[in-house]
Amino acid sequence: MRRFWTAGLHDGSSIVVQGVALKLPGEPDDYAIADLSVREDPIADHHVQYNCYAPACFRLVLEVTSENWRHDLRTKATAYAGAGIPLYVIVARCHGHPRRRRGPCRRTAQSRTRRGLTISLPGR
Repeated sequence: MRRFWTAGLHDGSSIVVQGVALKLPGEPDDYAIADLSVREDPIADHHVQYNCYAPACFRLVLEVTSENWRHDLRTKATAYAGAGIPLYVIVARCHGHPRRRRGPCRRTAQSRTRRGLTISLPGR
């Protein structure tokens, strides 16, 4: 998280947080918990229910695949795209590379990078 802070993403207009729920479109109780996200700050206007926040306040979502990596690569990627998250990065530990995805379609602007290399993210 420190690199995000030093890059200026934790500056008063945005905040870097871990484990915050993102309200998904669909059923009233649909949500996803992002491993790390960059959101607008303050976010009080974006609170939906419980500890869930509206997708409009999220600028970036980062996921690291778990043991259930197929769920992370398919289901969560589709959910974030459907919610309109502008940029989401999925670090696929099982495949050894991060995937950057942008846009409403989960296949839009996808790129892969080898493990250990620095990836650049688009400016805000």
